[in-house]
Amino acid sequence: MREIKVRAWCKLEEKMCKVLEINFTHEIVMIEWEDVGYDGDGTDFPIHDRDLGFEDCELIQYTGLHDKNGKELWQGDIYTDPNWPRKPLVVEWVDDLYDDNGSNYSGWSVAIPENGINESIYGPTKIGNIYEDPELQEAK
Repeated sequence: MREIKVRAWCKLEEKMCKVLEINFTHEIVMIEWEDVGYDGDGTDFPIHDRDLGFEDCELIQYTGLHDKNGKELWQGDIYTDPNWPRKPLVVEWVDDLYDDNGSNYSGWSVAIPENGINESIYGPTKIGNIYEDPELQEAK
């Protein structure tokens, strides 16, 4: 079974964060956050988490796939592919994909060699993501 992981892009701070908890009822995401707070008597204390509203972050799903170097591929990652050398590509969910037999299916927009990505010198190489490295989409 595929490992389910989610991370969040904090729009306010422009920072990628680890998700600790998602509350769908109240539309709140608790993220890992390192900061310092201050109480009434002037002393400071560490803050290790922070709540964000759904509107303040973008939830990003792990695909369960890895690039040829073993790096995890996440939704929104930018990668190069030797079979598509024109420009970098973005990992995204696609509802209308077709296999060699013309059958329609849904899946991640990453081509994985039949012998498995980690055993191949071919296949995708992660170079960044659309949140932290948007300029890479225009590269080449």
